Amino acid sequence: MKFKIASLFIAFFAYFFMEVAIAGTCEIQYTRTSCPGKEKISYKKCKGKQSCSKFKEAASAAECGAMAVKTKD
Repeated sequence: MKFKIASLFIAFFAYFFMEVAIAGTCEIQYTRTSCPGKEKISYKKCKGKQSCSKFKEAASAAECGAMAVKTKD
């Protein structure tokens, strides 16, 4: 019985700390549109692809949104 309670306690704290670690990651998605013949230059940010995602650290959802709006590249 004590083993079950200890296991549940450990699982709860592991879940709590995992959520805290994930909360600081911000995904910024890039989708590029190029002029004809300029694909290589336009898609350079995404390593030759038209769209990609990059991950950055953010303290809050508002900060993540502000970073996404500032990103013009």
